[in-house]
Amino acid sequence: MNNQIPTKRVKSDGDTLLIHSIFHTIQGEGPFTGVPAVFVRLGGCNLQCPGCDTEYTKGTETMAMGTIVNNINYKLDGNTTTKLIVITGGEPFRQNISELCNVLNIHGFEVQIETNGVMAPQGDFDTWPTIICSPKTTKLNPKLLPHITAFKYVANWQEVNEHDGLPLTALNHQATPQLARPPEDFDGDVYLQPMDMTEYYDEDIEGSLEEQSVWAEQLDGLVESHNQANLDFVVKSCMQHGYTIQLQIHKLLNLE
Repeated sequence: MNNQIPTKRVKSDGDTLLIHSIFHTIQGEGPFTGVPAVFVRLGGCNLQCPGCDTEYTKGTETMAMGTIVNNINYKLDGNTTTKLIVITGGEPFRQNISELCNVLNIHGFEVQIETNGVMAPQGDFDTWPTIICSPKTTKLNPKLLPHITAFKYVANWQEVNEHDGLPLTALNHQATPQLARPPEDFDGDVYLQPMDMTEYYDEDIEGSLEEQSVWAEQLDGLVESHNQANLDFVVKSCMQHGYTIQLQIHKLLNLE
């Protein structure tokens, strides 16, 4: 269960940002799936999704722009083939990331942003990055909407709209009557991903060692069964509605 406290939007010139971590890895989701990338994970989020399994609070620090770029270069360690920077969180648009995006473009990087779609971008972008929106609420910010490249939905087969094959909620965050949908005239990709139920069923097990072992085995069975049901639903929905199936390959590769 995610207990990280929601944090408000920060208005600034973008010269400094709250950073959780910077790391070199493989992008496991979206249009750049399988592409080497440096992830810049920003600290803080405006939402508190119960099913979120990402740490974005502990160990954060405020970094100046030059320090962020130096950290990226340090993680690359002379690698000149990685050209993708993924700005994620938390929620990236909680802060002014326009200056960071502009600086990265000057250095020859391509930028992708992962957002929940609630907040409008701050500042001026010289070139709009690739923006992947994974809605967690019923509405999207109208100032962000024209710049969204693709949508990504995480599906629990028990909470879906049978008409359009998309989830009603995401990561157990309340969205009544359902998550925001792409506009009718949207012509980008829509990704559909099965929810990993590992965190959902995760809980402390009490009792004797034998009882703990039996209960742990039962939990493993529940997780496996529910994950398979989610996957089966996603395959069916993608085939019926033309969505693009999305798997978290970084988890399959045991990468962050």
